[in-house]
Amino acid sequence: MVETKIARRSIYSEEFKERWFKMSFAEQMGNIGSEVGRATKWQNKDEKSFWGAVGRAMELFDLTQMDKRWKG
Repeated sequence: MVETKIARRSIYSEEFKERWFKMSFAEQMGNIGSEVGRATKWQNKDEKSFWGAVGRAMELFDLTQMDKRWKG
């Protein structure tokens, strides 16, 4: 079994979420990419920073998935 170190409580404020749902798809993907890049930077160097970036990227993925504009 793989132990995950990602906290599943929301790390973003309601104000941030409101702004997120006004961003274009490209802007959302760019922000997710930045967090993935940070995770890559910290992998095998700083575990706390690595898992923090992974957690933020996952939450941004979740927010994008919840965005009604991208539902087909």
